[in-house]
Amino acid sequence: MDANEIRDLAEHAAGAGIRMVEWEADGLRLVLRLAARPAAPSADRPADPADQPIVSPACGTFHARHPARAEPEIAVGEAVSRGRVVAFVVAGPLLIPVVAPAAGRIGQTLIRDGTRVGFGDPLVAFEITQPSA
Repeated sequence: MDANEIRDLAEHAAGAGIRMVEWEADGLRLVLRLAARPAAPSADRPADPADQPIVSPACGTFHARHPARAEPEIAVGEAVSRGRVVAFVVAGPLLIPVVAPAAGRIGQTLIRDGTRVGFGDPLVAFEITQPSA
């Protein structure tokens, strides 16, 4: 099973509301624990569609910077384009880039460096300035 198959499995499980998946074959055991979906926004204050956090692409450990660099990938208030690497998730031997889903402005990092994250967990506050097509 490769990283794309694991990502597909996690996406299907999340879409079906499944919180945990265990898979075992050929001496390999995979356990995915998915974060609960965030509560719906309060009716008192409608959600701004431009405010969408950047979420984790996989289960692993969050890192705000590449291991070979001293500085974080992004800074609060920085304008970024769609596809810009903003952080990383380490899953076993894989260093998975976390990318901006659209052009926008970076907000606060929502978790501490080194925190374990699940697929879809919010990582970085983000204001979309130009929706992707």
